Amino acid sequence: MVAFPSVDTLISGSKTGVGITANWDVVVSYSLESLNSVLQKIWTSSVASTTVEVVTVSTNEDDEEYHTKWWLRLGAPTLQFTRDGKASLCMPLDGKRQVVEKSESGKEKPIRDIPANTYALYAVIPLGVVSAKSGAGQTAYEFKGSSGSVIRFDEDPNAELHVVLNFQTTKAEGAVYTVGLAPGVQQTSNPPVVTDTFSVGLRDKLAAWISDPSNISAIQYALAVVNKKPVPQATYLTPESLSFTVYSSDKNPSVACLSIYMQTQGSGFEPGNMNRSFNLPNAGNTNSYPIPSGYTASIIVRHDVFAQKFLRDSMLALQGGGKSIFKSVTVKPTTEGFALTASINSGAVADLGNASWFGGGFHVDKVDWDFGSKDLSFSIKDAKASWSYYFKPEMHWSESSMGDRHSNHSYGRTSYEMKLDKSGLSVFEDVSDVGLVARIRVDRDYWQTSIQAWDPGFLDRLNGASGSVPDSIEKGLKKIDLPAFSHSLALEYFATTNVFAPGKHMLSIGGASDVYTPYDVIILGNVLETAALSPPKLNFHAEGLLGAMSANKNITDFINDLSLGRPIMRQLTACALSDTPVEGVLAKAGYNVSDDDITTAPKAADAGPQFDPRFVAGLYSFSSPADLTSTRMTVDGASGRIYIGSTKVNTSIDSEGNVSWTWGNYLYSITFSTPYNSKGTADPKTFQGTRKNLGSETTESVSGTEITPKPSDDFWTNTPPGLAISWVATVFSTGLAIYLWLSQKRADRRNAGRDKLVQAAALAVHLAEDQARRHPLPENALDNILNDFQDGIEGEARDKAIDRHVINEDDPVEYDPAAASEAAKDKLRSLLKEAVTPYLMQKLSPILAFIGPEAVTAAIKHRVETILEESKVLDRFKPDSPYIIDIVDSVRKREEASESRSKEQSAVAEENLANAEVKTIQNDALVEKKLLAKEEQRLRDMKKDITEAEMMEYKEYKDVADRVKALKDREFEALDRYQKASEKRKEATEDREKRQAEKDAADHKAKETAKDAFKKIK
Repeated sequence: MVAFPSVDTLISGSKTGVGITANWDVVVSYSLESLNSVLQKIWTSSVASTTVEVVTVSTNEDDEEYHTKWWLRLGAPTLQFTRDGKASLCMPLDGKRQVVEKSESGKEKPIRDIPANTYALYAVIPLGVVSAKSGAGQTAYEFKGSSGSVIRFDEDPNAELHVVLNFQTTKAEGAVYTVGLAPGVQQTSNPPVVTDTFSVGLRDKLAAWISDPSNISAIQYALAVVNKKPVPQATYLTPESLSFTVYSSDKNPSVACLSIYMQTQGSGFEPGNMNRSFNLPNAGNTNSYPIPSGYTASIIVRHDVFAQKFLRDSMLALQGGGKSIFKSVTVKPTTEGFALTASINSGAVADLGNASWFGGGFHVDKVDWDFGSKDLSFSIKDAKASWSYYFKPEMHWSESSMGDRHSNHSYGRTSYEMKLDKSGLSVFEDVSDVGLVARIRVDRDYWQTSIQAWDPGFLDRLNGASGSVPDSIEKGLKKIDLPAFSHSLALEYFATTNVFAPGKHMLSIGGASDVYTPYDVIILGNVLETAALSPPKLNFHAEGLLGAMSANKNITDFINDLSLGRPIMRQLTACALSDTPVEGVLAKAGYNVSDDDITTAPKAADAGPQFDPRFVAGLYSFSSPADLTSTRMTVDGASGRIYIGSTKVNTSIDSEGNVSWTWGNYLYSITFSTPYNSKGTADPKTFQGTRKNLGSETTESVSGTEITPKPSDDFWTNTPPGLAISWVATVFSTGLAIYLWLSQKRADRRNAGRDKLVQAAALAVHLAEDQARRHPLPENALDNILNDFQDGIEGEARDKAIDRHVINEDDPVEYDPAAASEAAKDKLRSLLKEAVTPYLMQKLSPILAFIGPEAVTAAIKHRVETILEESKVLDRFKPDSPYIIDIVDSVRKREEASESRSKEQSAVAEENLANAEVKTIQNDALVEKKLLAKEEQRLRDMKKDITEAEMMEYKEYKDVADRVKALKDREFEALDRYQKASEKRKEATEDREKRQAEKDAADHKAKETAKDAFKKIK
């Protein structure tokens, strides 16, 4: 390819189940141009050196061999990478040499000096034999193929950890070793005449000796690793072994990058492929580059490393109530993003088998519910998280107050439905050049639950089955502890980004918007052009993760954290707005900075060797020349990068603080000035300089002044560096200088800084409102709510449509359309706010981080009301709207149907009781009639023609006959009651059927009306 891919091309082309890291854990890539520029600065400041003793063999003009002994001192190398895939080392060389053979007179030959600052050893080595690893002790220096003598540079031999770069000597094609004039000597306009006797021939002999693997097997540079205080519960990506590849275009010299393929400590994965190319599998496996246009660096974390070591292991560690939430977590195959399934630990949810869970009045069985029998699914796609789960078990219950579950007491079944279906959740909440913080979160209100009664048939009801849920059962089920958690996961990749300068910030990551999850995790950034400015001004030692608290952070750390908008910026802003002292905040955050430190640091805003462009960050307008007066220039507070309009320019800064760049047909050179008023507050910054026409060589002046945009300015929507917290603060004229003044203990300067911050906070509030209005919402956000949450909105309306707080049970039921209307509207507002808040919070997170959540929350609420008002959707839920009228009528009909069902059940019970009474009487009468017949037979045996009247004279017969008559009377009365009960039950059934039909009709009408109420917004 002749150009870097676009971001969309890189991300879409990486959506595959194969991965683009060649089976290495991490791939960090740098634009070759940017990396070489930074390496020139980083490695020139090292004071590391080493000594080497060498003996070479030469011949004189008589073809006689003689030996030369060398005592060499090699300075630490500078490193560059070439487009054709080689590492180029340049090591300053001086020392002494002596011819070993004595003179004819027997005297030793003189020891001659190799002039200092004149010569250098150059080594150009193919990347195929360049490797690196990190570690402690001697093993860090041991590389395969480097078992002989090694030229080693050790930045700090006493350091506990090192990153060791191993440049193996080789005779392979493309390897070149020479001793020549040092770069500083070569590049002067009039190179000095070298008068020493260190001839070219001797230099070649020395270079040839060093390049012979039998003499020197490798050149090693051991870089000391800064020991950082570990952050609890963070996952660290620390390089263990490294391999290097250059990808370049053979047609476009500016298109080239170096990719470092890394195996990390403790990952459990072996080093990846050594023979590799960078392809986009989802774009026809075409060759491409790991850095897209608009960026100069990228970090790619292998899918398996992120899924297993970061997501899976962190989910397994989640606790709730002292118990593990998940029994197991499994990474599932996917072709895009990440997919995991988790098995819920039932013990952390409910102990339904406990006899006291549902109270003592019920017997329950079939409650050995295994909440882990259904998978809870978790996925990440397009850097957004989704959760899903569905489980609907059933339990059997019966009244057990009499101790016999088979008695005539009621019984029933109850099902419990629990559903989780949540998507669009932000994953990455804090991303910087040190690492990222991801949040996996399930709130309790994400769950949808319902308790559902069994609907028994008619015969079941006759046997005591209940179609309702007893209060004790409902209360017991409501005690189920729905899994809820909010857990931050920290992944630190800082050590993978700076193998050439451990502990220094070499990359700048803009924020969560630069993180993508096509399959592997891709983090886009830029090489930090100010990373290597000479110490002690900024040394860029990182402490902790993402601005986390760690002790003994110095002025350099303080400045870095402020420029990147880390938590200390928000904390100092809060101090300013509340007018409270800052000393305690600085101490608690682990910063150890003195007044002298803070007084000296702002001098970096002035031209000179100490100049740092981050101190003059802001928005500028050109005063001259005339053709640029409508053009804006921005200086990014996080990186010091300069943009003209929306175009990033490649700048260089000389030792006097002159900033130069080429743009169009001109070479620009400017310096910045920061005036201060009598209060010690920085006035608007200015710049001045010249531009030279590259064609005509004419020169004209250039100047400009810092400006503050209005919150409604289009600048905020199209700002080149992106809407970052430090950018919001900086452009509102609260740059590094203001925070440094604020941090001092002198009252006048603290107050001056406070005034600026109070003004900036007020502007930021307006900015939040305007940005909340400007940002386009996710497509069809309101339509999706109307489509997906109709049941929830309707449920709220139904619940409030009836006034259930009547004082007397005999009072008529009250129905309230106004309450139903307001409930539906409130639910719609709540759902819309819930839907857009994560998106807008992410978009407005810099403002939130600058002045706190209140202004952003208010802005989002206002945006929601604006959406609802402009869409006129709330009119669909007015008290007199067809939908609310029909919902209230449906609620009324449901209440009437429910009441009629209760009356029918009561009538059925009364009919059954009357029927049972008739049968009992008839059974008793049958017994008495048999007894009467027996008495009659006994009397006829005594007197064959005895009459009824005569039999009545016998007491035994008369008693039975009286009882039979009484039972006949009772049976007649019972039959009459049964007849009336049957009529009443029939009427109740007819009424229930009528009410049910009316209810069904009302429900159907409400359903039809809902189509209009929940239709898409035109």
